[in-house]
Amino acid sequence: MKAGLAADGIDVSGWRPKLVTDEDIRNAAQVVSLATELPRTKPFAKPKLLEWNDIPPVSEDYDRARQEILKRVQALVKSLSAAPGS
Repeated sequence: MKAGLAADGIDVSGWRPKLVTDEDIRNAAQVVSLATELPRTKPFAKPKLLEWNDIPPVSEDYDRARQEILKRVQALVKSLSAAPGS
């Protein structure tokens, strides 16, 4: 996965995962989940939640997962930019 991201010009060597906070979710226009679930203790996230659980794991097929994520992100950006108040 690091090699694939590096090929796209993204250096993740210094990146560290961090938990999504309640504030992050409240401030988000949309929340996307990839093959994991947000804790169900965050009911206010549900109206904003898109679950893309059918994308192949990046660890199994980086190129296929990348293409699917890219396609969906482009469609999401287009829909958000067309939404009222954007």
